[in-house]
Amino acid sequence: MPCLFSVLLGSLLVALFVGPAAASANMANPVHPGSPTGEPRGGLQSVAILHETLGIDLRPLAEGGGVAVTATYDLRNDGAAQNLDLFFVAVGAQGDQSVVRLDGASVAHRVGQIGTLPASWQPPRETPSIGRQGGIAYETRGGSGFAFALPLAPGPHRVEVRYLAAAGSYDLDTPTLCWQLGYVLAPARDWASFGGLDVAVQLPSGWLAASEPALSRDGDLLTGSFPGIPADSLALTAQMPPPAPVDNSGWALACGFLASIVLGGLAGHILGRMGRRSGWALPLSLVVALGWGIAVSSAMVADHYPSVPSSQHSSNYGYGTGFAAAGALPLFLLAGVFITQMSAFMVSKRVRRRASPAP
Repeated sequence: MPCLFSVLLGSLLVALFVGPAAASANMANPVHPGSPTGEPRGGLQSVAILHETLGIDLRPLAEGGGVAVTATYDLRNDGAAQNLDLFFVAVGAQGDQSVVRLDGASVAHRVGQIGTLPASWQPPRETPSIGRQGGIAYETRGGSGFAFALPLAPGPHRVEVRYLAAAGSYDLDTPTLCWQLGYVLAPARDWASFGGLDVAVQLPSGWLAASEPALSRDGDLLTGSFPGIPADSLALTAQMPPPAPVDNSGWALACGFLASIVLGGLAGHILGRMGRRSGWALPLSLVVALGWGIAVSSAMVADHYPSVPSSQHSSNYGYGTGFAAAGALPLFLLAGVFITQMSAFMVSKRVRRRASPAP
């Protein structure tokens, strides 16, 4: 019996510690690239931006959708009439849904490949973290942006660009993933002048968010006003609030321990009055132990995989919990049999002694 106990315990320790470690070593890449987004580039040295209004709608992220971006430019052409060939540093998740308007009239545009960009035009390498130190690694994937020509007569004009961009995401060690978007502002420095920038970011209801440069929050709206270009890029992180932690495994552990003692003692009392030894309680001990192991393992999984929408679930959260839960099953099977049998043994022995005739 001691030898069997040692073998089972050793196997359990291997399952508990080696299994999760191996699983962690094969965790999925937490970075899911988004699409580059940012200001247009082209022959802009003779055109001044009087003002830009940038709107970013993150609400579709609640359903795993694309980010709606709207950029409105009040321009002034101080030179002769000209045609500006522009390329928007923006790869839409659905490029055919992009819209370009000049003074209210639609402007034809075409999807094209993104070429090599200057270093300052590259997307940020990270976005700000929410409630923790350091940033979160951010990547973008190559693809197509859209090009268009603006026939600008001398004087003021308004240009409006709308498109859908694909946000990146990062699987943290929390139940919900972090969504990321880096909007490149640096190309706006190539215009003849830049009069100011207003930014408005709409969040899904109740979501957490962080931005760099910092934006003010009012409810589910982030806003900021800047006299010039505040940084090479605007980096955003948004996250559905993770569910409150639960601890069902603690209750399952305590209830199983108590049940093993009580049921073992009850079986020992009955067996003692029948004049039988505690070995007869072994079938009951196996049932109690199996129920205890299943309850604790199920509670461990439930604690680490709370109910969140599939579009928001962080795939790396609790990655090794399933292995740990499976490894815990033999531990509680062994512990349940041992505790139940010991309780039955001690009670049945006491009852048999009391029932024995005095010498």
